[in-house]
Amino acid sequence: MIDCIIWSKNRACQLDLLLRSIKDNFSFLDNIHVLYTFDNMFFGEGYKKLIAKFFNVTFHKETIFKQDNMVIFNSFKTKYCMAFVDDNVVHNKIDIYEFTRALRILDFSPEIHALNLRLRKDMTYNHPQDCYYSLPNFIKTEPYLLWSWLLMEPMNEWGYPCATDSYVYRTKRYQEYCNNFEYTFSGTLEGQMSSHRIIEEPLMLGLPEPKIMCIPNNMVQVGHNKHGMNRLYSVEVLNKKYLNGFIIDTKNIYGFKNNAPHQEIPFQFIKE
Repeated sequence: MIDCIIWSKNRACQLDLLLRSIKDNFSFLDNIHVLYTFDNMFFGEGYKKLIAKFFNVTFHKETIFKQDNMVIFNSFKTKYCMAFVDDNVVHNKIDIYEFTRALRILDFSPEIHALNLRLRKDMTYNHPQDCYYSLPNFIKTEPYLLWSWLLMEPMNEWGYPCATDSYVYRTKRYQEYCNNFEYTFSGTLEGQMSSHRIIEEPLMLGLPEPKIMCIPNNMVQVGHNKHGMNRLYSVEVLNKKYLNGFIIDTKNIYGFKNNAPHQEIPFQFIKE
């Protein structure tokens, strides 16, 4: 139905959680590609364990991010595609019939830019900026959310049409982004997408409830972020737990009613 890519760095433990959540809650994804990198062999051992576990996933060791990204995206054969980052989780089950109907709407609605899988109609909190924002005047709220991102403030979640992850895009559109922009990792790709917003596609479609959220309990990229600084969940601590046979439990994550697309949740661990 749709192809996807996952970007990962030093987070085998969290990627394990994401891949399990896809299997449990988004099982009809077609081809899953993981583009991964790590800083040293301590993290490399985590990926070695992960690759042996998820034999039905295609893993690509990163060499040059943009070139690797282009190769993967240009291999996609499905009409629609999407991307994940490794601290995403599919926390609510995606109904195949509801999802298929949403894609059918995209088929006949060229003015709709993408299908957003991370918002709910009452979400007003921005976790990265630690602020609140206004809701749009919805064109529709049932059976799907439909709104104009063009009428919202650019950094408002509802006015942000260009997230690299958790959105379902037309594959040709995402291939254009990946092939034509200059970027070095997913964050700079998103920056380029944000700088080249397509006003000819002013609408956004969403499911009634969010299906994917980001749990930013740690950081791997260079940059300031006042969140994700809990040392209990550092990439080093999580990788050590993973190599010692522990995985992140889903009991307090599946069905969680998040108040923002990005929200920290305490990790609980179980022996695999």
